[in-house]
Amino acid sequence: MAVSKPILKDAKPAGEDLSEALFLLVKLNSSGAYVKAAAGDLPAGSVYEAAKQGDPVTVDCKGLIKVKLGGAVTAGGEVSAGANGLAVASAAAGEGFAVARESGVANQIICVITK
Repeated sequence: MAVSKPILKDAKPAGEDLSEALFLLVKLNSSGAYVKAAAGDLPAGSVYEAAKQGDPVTVDCKGLIKVKLGGAVTAGGEVSAGANGLAVASAAAGEGFAVARESGVANQIICVITK
């Protein structure tokens, strides 16, 4: 069961509609607003309280945070940003922003430990 215990949260405007983005990975755009992370991006965290574009969105940035998966992940494996803000298993060691605390499959929500 995915649990979370973030030690750092942030709230900034949503740079796109994130009203359906709970637990998706986000990054800061050049305007300082949160948008969904894409494959290869370094995420700032995962959406904790979703928001429409322009409204404040709350993001869990550090600690034990929940993420939504875009594929299979193994407990203890590194996790990176995939397409559309979904978390995926890292392609190579050292690339991940977090370590999976539990195993999971696509569309499942799991807990990760940020680096």
